[in-house]
Amino acid sequence: MLSVLFRLSLLNVLSFQFGSASLVGGCDAVGHGECRVQGESVLLQKQQMMKKTITKEANDQSSAGSMQENAILGSDSCRFAKSEWPNLLTDESVQNAYMAATLRWDGRFAAPGAASSQQGMTRDHIALNDDGSVKRTAGYTAPSKENLHISMLAVVLDGASPVAWNFLIDSLPDGVKAEERGLSTLELKALAEAEALRRLENIIGEYERWRQMCPGCGGFMNWIWVGDDGWIEQPGNKVKAVPALDNGQMVWSLIAAAQVLKEKGHMDLAARFQRHIDAMAEAVSTLFIGSEQKRSAARVNIKEKTEAVGAGLIKQKGMLRDPFEGELMIMFQDLLGHGVTDRAKEKLWKKVRRGVLRKEYTGPREVSDCVETPITVESGWRFSAHEEWKYLVLPYLDNEVARRVFENGERARAWDAHCRELPGFMAACYRPPHTAGGEPVYMDTLGVESISYGYTEPTKSDLVVTPYGSFPLILVNRGQGLAWHQSLLTRPRMQSQYGSMDASDAFPPAGTPPRVASIMTWDTKVTTDLAMCGGTVDILRRFLTDNNLLERFNAIVTDQMGIFGDLSGEDLEWPKVHKAYEGSGDDFADCTV
Repeated sequence: MLSVLFRLSLLNVLSFQFGSASLVGGCDAVGHGECRVQGESVLLQKQQMMKKTITKEANDQSSAGSMQENAILGSDSCRFAKSEWPNLLTDESVQNAYMAATLRWDGRFAAPGAASSQQGMTRDHIALNDDGSVKRTAGYTAPSKENLHISMLAVVLDGASPVAWNFLIDSLPDGVKAEERGLSTLELKALAEAEALRRLENIIGEYERWRQMCPGCGGFMNWIWVGDDGWIEQPGNKVKAVPALDNGQMVWSLIAAAQVLKEKGHMDLAARFQRHIDAMAEAVSTLFIGSEQKRSAARVNIKEKTEAVGAGLIKQKGMLRDPFEGELMIMFQDLLGHGVTDRAKEKLWKKVRRGVLRKEYTGPREVSDCVETPITVESGWRFSAHEEWKYLVLPYLDNEVARRVFENGERARAWDAHCRELPGFMAACYRPPHTAGGEPVYMDTLGVESISYGYTEPTKSDLVVTPYGSFPLILVNRGQGLAWHQSLLTRPRMQSQYGSMDASDAFPPAGTPPRVASIMTWDTKVTTDLAMCGGTVDILRRFLTDNNLLERFNAIVTDQMGIFGDLSGEDLEWPKVHKAYEGSGDDFADCTV
């Protein structure tokens, strides 16, 4: 039984979550740091209301038995992938349990003090020593990493996913782990939602500070230095290489957070997020499109950061036109960008459409007759899972043709891995060093070469497979995606005290265990976590509907899919998942059970 003190603490957390309109009222100044509880009598009433609600719902749930509780509370073993997962392909309760375990351990990576600052700013990676202890934590981040953290917080707070709360439950400020709490699922979920709310408030405080540090950035960020306490101000008056692609990812997570906060009644906090979104919407045309309204720049150098947007010198570089994750910025410019004309929108999308290519996957070159029929897909740049990020964000898959083409792409990815006897999927990630004591090396030439724009695949010894390669498959066939994910994680050292590792050798030398890249990044971990929760798709569909933007969004997607008529390969069965690793190999010393 919990102590009376802890129960009162829980009620305080719950009243913070459900009564935050009184907590943040009147605290809307940019960069504020001191918000105080207002309306004591209202707060006490809400505590009593929540106490009654929790007691009733917890009693209602108890009749379902402990199996229901265990189905959505993740494993306390950091090596959970090596446990038995019977019927993972087809049993929804087993799938929920596996996803909950993944989220719990990956959530420790995302915790403040690990791959996040104390204020919730992401830090790009954690590298480990050979014994599994922390070697270093990155002192920088990018808007794409921010997208993943804020998106997960929005999904947890939204509460629609039965498992998302596991991502936060082992990293609450009091340090008490889930299995030590003795709480019902409802109570644990409420604690996680309160933690999501706490982090979101810290995060927007840092974003407000960024707008103060760089008025000329209009809310957009470059690869930015971050320390234990948050952003580290960059010296000088220049901010170089503010990327359109990453900021397009980030802004949609801010929109998702604002939408959920508004729906949950946290109006003042939602308004603070909305002010940052409005700043980006106001600045996006000036910074990335310019007066000619012909194209979107890929990045921009802001030469006078202390001047207002449009008043200081800027330099646009490159062109953003890919139909992959970069498209999220084009979608923001079209749907929400101030001053973006209809003529400019058509020019932007015309450039994107040129990159939408139809291809037929017929199997890997080195294995003949493995695939019975061609599979029609949309070509990728490398055909890396990284390029499918937009499907985590917006409701692209509501479009029937887009969904069929996307599913066919994952069918091709699975068959390519099956035919090549890969233990997982190849995608942009780090590979292990070739020499002892060396550093992992980032590889962006990993994917499925035959259905890409074209690249030279690395030598066999440089090929690696990565857990996040399965996140797109999880979106359209959860059982298949989880089975590939679980099989890869059974390999030596692919799980640590902070969850899944970056990558493992695709083809280790005969008689030797596969090496692991002893590093963990947001991209190769939390993309999968977000996919397990369904992404922000449902949240942002509601946003588009509420703001009369869904029709325009759907029209854009329909237009892009216009080159796809009949598709080959849709009736092809899914291939068998590669068997879990059965050889020997050491695990990290602090992650053996």
